[in-house]
Amino acid sequence: MTELTQQDVEAKIAALGDITVEQRNNIVCALIGHSHIITGFMGYQYCGRCSAQIGDTLASVGVGDVVLIGHNCATCQANYAGMDWKHKLFVPDPFAVTEDAERDKSTEGKV
Repeated sequence: MTELTQQDVEAKIAALGDITVEQRNNIVCALIGHSHIITGFMGYQYCGRCSAQIGDTLASVGVGDVVLIGHNCATCQANYAGMDWKHKLFVPDPFAVTEDAERDKSTEGKV
């Protein structure tokens, strides 16, 4: 069996016609697996593409090398550089500057 390419996945999604972004992202994760570009809350890890829970660091069930969306550290940068298209497809830029990040930066070091 041959492995799906990015072009194969994009063609399958295009063939479905008019679907929502949520449906597209769920289908992509079903086809190629969840992204290791993640969000997190209270020890839980969520796929950055479809938002499904994929890890629980409280129970030591992590997903390996990850990139935390909104966390622009050297480790996240290095992990991102090593990821292929399967992790990056339809996932928002994890290093994009958001209003929240700008607000946090402007209050950094202030009590």
